[in-house]
Amino acid sequence: MPRKYITPGQPLRLKVVGHAQDSPDWFMTFRYTFEEKVEVEALPFLSRNGSIRPLLVTVMHFGGPDKLILDVDQQNEGYYFDVQNGLQVFEALIPASDRQFHVSLKAKLHQAAKGILLDTMLVVDPVIHRDIHLVHHSHTDIGYSHLQAEVEKIQNNNIWKALELIDRTKDYPEGSRFVWNVESLWAVENFLGIASEADKQRFIAAVKSGSIALSANYANILTGLCTPEEMHWIVEYADSLRKWYDLPITMAMQTDIPGMSWSMVDAYAAHGIRHLSQGPNYIPDMPDGGDRIGSTLREQGDKPYWWKGTTGKDSILVWTAGQGYGGWHGYTAGAIKERGTRKIAAYMNDLAAKGYPYDMVQWRYNIVSDNGPVDSTLSDFVRDWNETYASPRLIIANAGTMMQQFEQKYGKSIPTWSGDFTPYWEDGAYSTAKEEGDVRVLSARLTNLIEAAKILGKPIDPHLLYRAKRSIVMWHEHTWGAWCSISDPDAHFTTDQWRVKKAFADSAGWYVEQTEPNVTVSGPIDRPADSLLRPGLDAKAFWQPPEDVAPSCPMQG
Repeated sequence: MPRKYITPGQPLRLKVVGHAQDSPDWFMTFRYTFEEKVEVEALPFLSRNGSIRPLLVTVMHFGGPDKLILDVDQQNEGYYFDVQNGLQVFEALIPASDRQFHVSLKAKLHQAAKGILLDTMLVVDPVIHRDIHLVHHSHTDIGYSHLQAEVEKIQNNNIWKALELIDRTKDYPEGSRFVWNVESLWAVENFLGIASEADKQRFIAAVKSGSIALSANYANILTGLCTPEEMHWIVEYADSLRKWYDLPITMAMQTDIPGMSWSMVDAYAAHGIRHLSQGPNYIPDMPDGGDRIGSTLREQGDKPYWWKGTTGKDSILVWTAGQGYGGWHGYTAGAIKERGTRKIAAYMNDLAAKGYPYDMVQWRYNIVSDNGPVDSTLSDFVRDWNETYASPRLIIANAGTMMQQFEQKYGKSIPTWSGDFTPYWEDGAYSTAKEEGDVRVLSARLTNLIEAAKILGKPIDPHLLYRAKRSIVMWHEHTWGAWCSISDPDAHFTTDQWRVKKAFADSAGWYVEQTEPNVTVSGPIDRPADSLLRPGLDAKAFWQPPEDVAPSCPMQG
């Protein structure tokens, strides 16, 4: 605030004026009490040699430059910190121990006559070694936070940026090399549809080397709206990628959605998916820790288990991240360097307090917000961290590899659960009840056509069949409207998202109609070709349909 607007000693009133600009940005204020104070926290970290622990010293100082004197356990030589006006953070060191112990602390300013600012006995618990697996990804909301065409561009750019960082950090120490997790194969299909041949090969090589992990889910789907047959369609594109490029896809990531229908376990198992990483909605200040997530985080957060399928024959390993997928929301690229230490310490303390029994921790790393960017500074931060601390050790994780390692270490000791993980968000479909009803009928018709095909032996164009399935699946993708659908239903940001969403339902109808006359499937697509089903072309055609599309065909490439 410029000094010319301030009268010393007088209250200052601020006014914030917003303008209607169809922007998803918002403004928040926080109240903070200003007082001279010193706070000291024993961080749950161990130095590289395992003998030293850091103390985090936070100082709020008002006035000119001064020296803060911190005495630790009445040592002959204390710590002297140069303090300035405002908030600052310093570090002191104490010996590590495998038992709980106490440390006496006293702090005062050298010049200011303000007496003792801190005089306390700090209880220090032993450090529990953990390996934190940072699963870096961008939650794919196909709508809601951005128009759908913008989301496609964001996720394409994320993959390109990830490829650059994978190459730049290939010689970094193990654990700090860049790894990117793609939670939606919709994004992969789009990328492969526009990437050059060289970039496709870079992408394929990165997946095979483990530098890029692919979730088997085509998108984040509201499975409570799906038939058991549709649940197989959700992961069929993963089968195609395996066949075309021999890509390792053994896990699925579900993000944001609290809940999954029981039959999805059978679908995953049938398609070779053994592991499910869940990152539900996470807003820590809300009563349940998220927006309408019920008991999801209370019952499942940081509590891995085997989920037995409906037949009792198959099981998948489910691991729900304790901070969902949004634990790092609000952090921009690079902010982890300035603010990450305290956050990591808080989570380690929380796990210790809860008696978390494993040395592996899954922590979804989705920065900024939904459809967030790649953090180009993460590898440097992790490398520097691991050069400083032995515990916790940070690992930029491939979610599939992480799940495999967890199963190898703990798979025989975790519990087995059975039953439905009843979803919470499917009620959004009531806002489009007619279209939802139409799509359910289309789904049943398509399923009947597929079964009739097996009986009659009449082939259906596999491209039409794929498009019909995909349109139905994408209608059930979890972004049911824009973030402002209720507050501003007539805004372009709202109506244009509905235009695209409704086109999935309309497209499903057209493709089913085109499929019916011939009835039946000739089999899976043999290879990616320069056809309507080349990975990505269909997705591109959807977002920008040709102008000469006939009115009876809502989507035609």
